[in-house]
Amino acid sequence: MIIHRQTSLVLGFLLIVACAPEPVSDAAAPPRAIVESILREAGFKERWILGRTITIPTSDSAALVRAPWADSAVRAKVEHALADIHSRGQERWRLADSVERALGVRVVKSSPRQASFTGPAGPTLLSLSAVGFSEDSTFAAVYWQYECGVRCAGATISVYTRSPGAGWRLWRQLPLWMS
Repeated sequence: MIIHRQTSLVLGFLLIVACAPEPVSDAAAPPRAIVESILREAGFKERWILGRTITIPTSDSAALVRAPWADSAVRAKVEHALADIHSRGQERWRLADSVERALGVRVVKSSPRQASFTGPAGPTLLSLSAVGFSEDSTFAAVYWQYECGVRCAGATISVYTRSPGAGWRLWRQLPLWMS
Protein backbone atom coordinates (compact mmCIF):
# COMPACT_ATOMS: atom_id res chain seq x y z
CA MET A 1 0.00 0.00 0.00
CA ILE A 2 2.84 2.39 0.83
CA ILE A 3 4.57 1.61 -2.46
CA HIS A 4 1.31 2.25 -4.31
CA ARG A 5 0.94 5.69 -2.69
CA GLN A 6 4.55 6.60 -3.44
CA THR A 7 4.14 5.46 -7.04
CA SER A 8 0.96 7.53 -7.33
CA LEU A 9 2.74 10.59 -5.96
CA VAL A 10 5.68 10.16 -8.32
CA LEU A 11 3.41 9.55 -11.33
CA GLY A 12 1.30 12.55 -10.37
CA PHE A 13 4.41 14.72 -10.14
CA LEU A 14 5.68 13.43 -13.51
CA LEU A 15 2.30 14.14 -15.09
CA ILE A 16 2.37 17.71 -13.78
CA VAL A 17 5.92 18.23 -15.06
CA ALA A 18 5.17 16.66 -18.45
CA CYS A 19 2.08 18.84 -18.97
CA ALA A 20 3.57 22.05 -17.60
CA PRO A 21 4.37 24.66 -20.22
CA GLU A 22 8.04 25.20 -20.98
CA PRO A 23 9.49 28.32 -19.38
CA VAL A 24 8.82 31.55 -21.18
CA SER A 25 11.66 33.36 -22.91
CA ASP A 26 14.79 33.86 -20.88
CA ALA A 27 15.88 36.68 -23.20
CA ALA A 28 18.76 34.51 -24.44
CA ALA A 29 16.82 33.75 -27.63
CA PRO A 30 13.25 33.58 -28.84
CA PRO A 31 11.78 30.06 -28.99
CA ARG A 32 13.27 28.25 -32.01
CA ALA A 33 9.84 27.19 -33.34
CA ILE A 34 8.79 30.84 -33.53
CA VAL A 35 11.97 31.88 -35.36
CA GLU A 36 11.53 28.96 -37.78
CA SER A 37 7.94 29.99 -38.47
CA ILE A 38 8.94 33.59 -39.18
CA LEU A 39 11.73 32.46 -41.51
CA ARG A 40 9.30 30.24 -43.42
CA GLU A 41 6.80 33.09 -43.68
CA ALA A 42 9.43 35.61 -44.79
CA GLY A 43 10.63 33.18 -47.44
CA PHE A 44 13.78 35.03 -48.47
CA LYS A 45 16.92 33.21 -49.62
CA GLU A 46 19.74 35.00 -47.80
CA ARG A 47 18.44 35.82 -44.33
CA TRP A 48 20.13 37.96 -41.74
CA ILE A 49 18.66 38.39 -38.26
CA LEU A 50 19.39 41.39 -36.08
CA GLY A 51 21.02 40.14 -32.86
CA ARG A 52 18.88 42.34 -30.61
CA THR A 53 15.19 42.89 -30.38
CA ILE A 54 13.40 45.93 -31.72
CA THR A 55 10.58 47.84 -30.08
CA ILE A 56 7.07 47.55 -31.43
CA PRO A 57 5.23 50.78 -32.23
CA THR A 58 2.23 51.07 -29.88
CA SER A 59 -0.08 51.92 -32.76
CA ASP A 60 0.90 48.68 -34.51
CA SER A 61 0.13 46.46 -31.53
CA ALA A 62 -3.20 48.21 -31.00
CA ALA A 63 -4.22 47.32 -34.57
CA LEU A 64 -4.40 43.63 -33.68
CA VAL A 65 -6.94 44.01 -30.88
CA ARG A 66 -9.08 46.80 -32.35
CA ALA A 67 -11.46 44.50 -34.23
CA PRO A 68 -14.27 42.63 -32.46
CA TRP A 69 -13.32 39.24 -31.00
CA ALA A 70 -15.61 36.24 -30.60
CA ASP A 71 -13.72 35.02 -27.54
CA SER A 72 -12.91 37.64 -24.89
CA ALA A 73 -10.65 35.24 -22.96
CA VAL A 74 -8.43 34.73 -26.02
CA ARG A 75 -8.42 38.47 -26.65
CA ALA A 76 -7.24 39.07 -23.07
CA LYS A 77 -4.40 36.57 -23.55
CA VAL A 78 -3.29 38.17 -26.81
CA GLU A 79 -3.48 41.66 -25.25
CA HIS A 80 -1.31 40.41 -22.36
CA ALA A 81 1.23 38.94 -24.79
CA LEU A 82 1.38 42.27 -26.67
CA ALA A 83 1.79 44.19 -23.42
CA ASP A 84 4.56 41.77 -22.45
CA ILE A 85 6.42 42.68 -25.66
CA HIS A 86 6.33 46.35 -24.62
CA SER A 87 7.47 45.56 -21.06
CA ARG A 88 10.51 43.65 -22.33
CA GLY A 89 11.72 46.51 -24.54
CA GLN A 90 15.01 45.86 -26.29
CA GLU A 91 16.89 42.73 -25.29
CA ARG A 92 20.02 41.17 -26.67
CA TRP A 93 19.63 37.56 -27.64
CA ARG A 94 21.67 34.98 -29.43
CA LEU A 95 20.74 31.92 -31.41
CA ALA A 96 22.97 28.96 -30.66
CA ASP A 97 25.51 28.39 -33.45
CA SER A 98 23.91 25.02 -34.24
CA VAL A 99 20.48 26.67 -34.56
CA GLU A 100 21.95 29.44 -36.72
CA ARG A 101 23.45 26.84 -39.08
CA ALA A 102 20.34 24.64 -39.07
CA LEU A 103 18.10 27.60 -39.94
CA GLY A 104 20.52 28.99 -42.52
CA VAL A 105 20.64 32.48 -41.05
CA ARG A 106 23.36 34.97 -40.22
CA VAL A 107 23.03 36.97 -37.02
CA VAL A 108 24.26 40.57 -37.37
CA LYS A 109 24.98 43.04 -34.56
CA SER A 110 23.60 46.10 -36.31
CA SER A 111 21.59 47.01 -39.37
CA PRO A 112 23.82 46.95 -42.46
CA ARG A 113 24.05 49.92 -44.82
CA GLN A 114 21.10 50.34 -47.19
CA ALA A 115 23.40 49.63 -50.14
CA SER A 116 23.76 46.05 -48.83
CA PHE A 117 20.18 45.30 -49.84
CA THR A 118 19.41 44.60 -53.47
CA GLY A 119 15.81 43.37 -53.33
CA PRO A 120 14.23 40.00 -52.57
CA ALA A 121 16.98 38.03 -54.36
CA GLY A 122 19.70 39.59 -52.15
CA PRO A 123 20.18 39.60 -48.39
CA THR A 124 17.18 40.35 -46.21
CA LEU A 125 17.41 41.68 -42.67
CA LEU A 126 14.79 40.32 -40.28
CA SER A 127 14.30 42.22 -37.03
CA LEU A 128 12.18 40.74 -34.24
CA SER A 129 10.69 42.26 -31.13
CA ALA A 130 11.04 40.45 -27.85
CA VAL A 131 8.54 37.62 -27.69
CA GLY A 132 5.63 38.49 -25.42
CA PHE A 133 3.74 35.77 -23.57
CA SER A 134 0.28 35.48 -22.07
CA GLU A 135 0.20 34.95 -18.30
CA ASP A 136 -0.31 31.21 -18.72
CA SER A 137 2.24 30.91 -21.56
CA THR A 138 -0.34 29.51 -23.99
CA PHE A 139 -0.08 32.49 -26.37
CA ALA A 140 3.00 34.29 -27.66
CA ALA A 141 3.21 37.37 -29.86
CA VAL A 142 6.09 38.78 -31.82
CA TYR A 143 6.42 41.84 -34.04
CA TRP A 144 8.82 41.37 -36.91
CA GLN A 145 9.90 43.36 -39.88
CA TYR A 146 12.02 42.70 -42.93
CA GLU A 147 14.16 44.99 -45.03
CA CYS A 148 15.54 43.91 -48.40
CA GLY A 149 16.02 47.14 -50.31
CA VAL A 150 14.38 50.30 -51.53
CA ARG A 151 10.63 49.69 -51.46
CA CYS A 152 11.23 46.17 -50.21
CA ALA A 153 10.23 46.05 -46.56
CA GLY A 154 7.33 45.16 -44.31
CA ALA A 155 6.13 44.49 -40.77
CA THR A 156 3.87 41.83 -39.27
CA ILE A 157 2.58 40.79 -35.88
CA SER A 158 2.46 37.01 -35.51
CA VAL A 159 0.57 35.30 -32.69
CA TYR A 160 1.38 31.72 -31.69
CA THR A 161 -0.43 29.29 -29.45
CA ARG A 162 0.29 25.99 -27.80
CA SER A 163 -1.28 23.62 -25.36
CA PRO A 164 0.69 22.40 -22.32
CA GLY A 165 3.55 20.14 -23.35
CA ALA A 166 3.12 20.97 -27.07
CA GLY A 167 5.18 23.13 -29.38
CA TRP A 168 4.36 26.60 -30.67
CA ARG A 169 2.21 26.88 -33.80
CA LEU A 170 1.15 29.94 -35.75
CA TRP A 171 -2.34 31.05 -34.77
CA ARG A 172 -2.86 34.45 -36.50
CA GLN A 173 -0.86 37.01 -38.44
CA LEU A 174 -1.52 40.65 -39.06
CA PRO A 175 0.53 42.19 -41.85
CA LEU A 176 0.85 45.84 -40.82
CA TRP A 177 2.57 47.41 -43.80
CA MET A 178 4.76 46.58 -46.77
CA SER A 179 6.51 48.46 -49.52
